[in-house]
Amino acid sequence: MEKEVLHKRLAENDQTLKSLVLSVDNGTDNFFPATDHDYIKLGRLIGKNTQLISLSIEIPWDQIGIDNQNLSLKYLASGLKRNRSIKYISLHNITFLGK
Repeated sequence: MEKEVLHKRLAENDQTLKSLVLSVDNGTDNFFPATDHDYIKLGRLIGKNTQLISLSIEIPWDQIGIDNQNLSLKYLASGLKRNRSIKYISLHNITFLGK
């Protein structure tokens, strides 16, 4: 899904957007944020959205590095924590590191 289309659908609470997959794999409801700004904006939009029910996150740490993955998740989580509509979250290939 194109970034602008996804941002618009999230911002407008599109009732047909019930699930979102953050993945490099191509798919109808798939999107992969490319920059820190993309993760920040996506987190904000998801945080305000009331229609999204399912979110699947697959960030290939072997392609972007673990430090970048952790920073990306932090940006996403800052907005995601405000969302009250998501009932299902699945994480794939995510590595959590304690410091």
